[in-house]
Amino acid sequence: INNLTLENGNSSFQGGAVYITFKSNATFNGCKFINNISTVNQVQGGGAIGVRANSAIIINNCEFRGNTTTASCGGAVCIVLSRLNMSNTKFIGNKAYTPGFIRGLVGGAYYQDGAR
Repeated sequence: INNLTLENGNSSFQGGAVYITFKSNATFNGCKFINNISTVNQVQGGGAIGVRANSAIIINNCEFRGNTTTASCGGAVCIVLSRLNMSNTKFIGNKAYTPGFIRGLVGGAYYQDGAR
């Protein structure tokens, strides 16, 4: 995916704009992810992008601005059990929080668990 803007996406699962799972691959070049939100009720999230289960993602020259997750993990990007290659990418004003749950924030911009 090249030079695409994904803005104001809303998901009640992972990845407010994009969700990638189970042995999938994706490449983002020059893309903008703006004001997306994931309201998943699990300990995973990814306000803009959620990636799981032996997948691979490449992010080059992208911008993540104002993305949010209420899952407390990865305000912009959440990578679980997958591979990530990222370069020249900006994270601005992203946040992760869980309303009513007392716990520290985990990866306001980016969260990685079990990834390579």
